[in-house]
Parts: sequence; structure tokens; C-alpha cells
Amino acid sequence: MKERHEVRKKYPGMKITYDGRLDRKAAAEYLGIGLGTLVDWDRLGKGPPSLLLGRRRFYPIEGLEGFVAGKR
Repeated sequence: MKERHEVRKKYPGMKITYDGRLDRKAAAEYLGIGLGTLVDWDRLGKGPPSLLLGRRRFYPIEGLEGFVAGKR
């Protein structure tokens, strides 16, 4: 429970699920790219790690942070 609170505190205003995942729109915003770019990256197998749940794709915050750190 504390970990979830810390994640939300670190990223105020972001829509983060209870277990630290962002939806596609929030992930694109976090990365500073367009939603279409993120969709293309998923289709091409590029970009940050993601998880498909039903018909929705989510991105663990740890994966997004690692992706950004690797791009620098």
C-alpha cells in the first residue's frame, strides 16, 4: 500500500492504477510523445514494456522509467 502511495506522490496528476501501471494515454504523456507514436512503437515491437489486459494496453511505471533512462 505504501509503495502505491509513493508512486502516485512522485507523479502527481498522472492516472496510475493501484499496482503502478499507466494506460496508453498517460504513458505517452509521461514519455513526452504522441499517442500515435506509442501505438506505432507497440505495433513494431519497440518502445517500453507493456501489458495487454483485455483490449487495453498498460505500461508499468518501472518499465517507463527504465526506458527513459536507457534513452539518455
